[in-house]
Amino acid sequence: MIAQPIHGELEEHIDQVMDFVRAGRPGSFPFFFIDPTGWTSFGMHAIKRLLKQDPGEVLINFMTGHIERFIETENSRQGFIDLFGDASLQQRLAGLKGQDREDAIVDTYCANVRKTGGFAYTCPAIVLRTESDRTHFHLIYATRTPRAITRVSRCSARSRSGPWGLWKRGAQPRSVASKRPVAA
Repeated sequence: MIAQPIHGELEEHIDQVMDFVRAGRPGSFPFFFIDPTGWTSFGMHAIKRLLKQDPGEVLINFMTGHIERFIETENSRQGFIDLFGDASLQQRLAGLKGQDREDAIVDTYCANVRKTGGFAYTCPAIVLRTESDRTHFHLIYATRTPRAITRVSRCSARSRSGPWGLWKRGAQPRSVASKRPVAA
C-alpha cells in the first residue's frame, strides 16, 4: 500500500491527487480520506472526480457540529450549496429541530455523495463529543460493494460502543437512521 499526504486546500490539489492515482500500480484500489478543517474546501463539485473514481472508496470527516451551527446563516449559504452540491437542503430543514434536523443534514449529504460518485452505499458513523452526548462529527464511508458494507456492519456488531467503536462508552445511538448503511 502506498499513501501520500498532500497538505493544503483539497480543492486546489485534485489534479495532483488524480495524477497520483493514475500513476499507481495496475489493479490498485484508491481509498480517499477527506479530512477537512471545518466544512469548507471540499465542495461536492470540487471532489466529484475523487468520488467518481471507480474502483475506489471514500471516507469523509463530515464536521456535523460546525455545519449545524452555521448552516442557516445568510453569509454561509453559498458555502453550503457548494458543500452539498445543490440548494435542496434548506427546503428539507424547514420546520425540523434537534435530532431530526441533524439526521436530515447527514442524510442529504450522504445521498448527494452517493449520487455524485455513483456509490451504491453510504454509511455514516456518529462521533460524539467526549464531554457530552452531542454530535462532534460523522465519518461517512462510501462504497460500491455490498461486501464492504457487510464488513463495516460486522465491525459495528463486535463493538460495544457503536459503529466502528466510535461512540462514547456507555452511550447509545440517538438515531437508528444515522448508523444504518443507506443504499441508493
